[in-house]
Amino acid sequence: MEDALLTIAVPTHNGARFLEQSIRSAWLQSKDIPEVKILVVDNASSDNTSHVLEGLKNEGMVFELHRNDLVLEAGKNYLEAVKRASGKYVWLLADDDVLVPDAVHTVVKILKTESPGVVVSNFYCVDENLDLLGGHPHNLTVVQSRFEESDYASLRGPRSFREIGLRHIGLLSANCFLRELYIKESGDEEIPGGFEFMYVIPAMMLDSTSVFVQRPLIYFRQYRKRWETSYNYSDTLRIDWLVTPIILSKLSSRGFPSSLIAEMKFQRSLSF
Repeated sequence: MEDALLTIAVPTHNGARFLEQSIRSAWLQSKDIPEVKILVVDNASSDNTSHVLEGLKNEGMVFELHRNDLVLEAGKNYLEAVKRASGKYVWLLADDDVLVPDAVHTVVKILKTESPGVVVSNFYCVDENLDLLGGHPHNLTVVQSRFEESDYASLRGPRSFREIGLRHIGLLSANCFLRELYIKESGDEEIPGGFEFMYVIPAMMLDSTSVFVQRPLIYFRQYRKRWETSYNYSDTLRIDWLVTPIILSKLSSRGFPSSLIAEMKFQRSLSF
């Protein structure tokens, strides 16, 4: 049963290195907002994650904690976090990303005034020390000049996917969404593990209102992560050549206009 407006859910697996910073950034911004809760879903970590979480609890930080008995595939752990959340909306925060100051207040205000299905935010690309990476290929700018008159734009249906695009949706922490709608669109086994949300978020946009926040709300750490083989985000080719074509094909079957799918394919080709 929903007992909050928003749950900031942190799915983690052996992420003790940066987990404290992620949770602390969420807690400091939400501790005085009663309708915001924090949930941590520990995917059977074998590092010192439990020690980090115990330390935060001892400091007085309040958050719900669930630990999986077995390690789940990443996408299934994200879904587990969504299902266990108590909020009407869920904001999935990766265990090595950090919220920009005032991010929670910004999102809560949007949820109350716009009642969207999805909120997608811009983000800063940073290194391990949270220093900005200038000129990095994942740095994003305002997508369209029409957003310059306001901090955010409210869009409806397929148009929102056209304006926002997969580059913004592709960062897990940049997405906040209706919990029940996410669960409804989930469960697709055809999309490679860990990237299901890149289909679920656009699918949610088809019949709902989406909000794009042009001010970055996330510090996205870009470094040699534990699942990578190089500094330059080795999953990029996997996403471009395997994941994205599957997603676009399924979105076409889901009801997105063929012209929009063709446009998305063209945008993808420009990144090569």
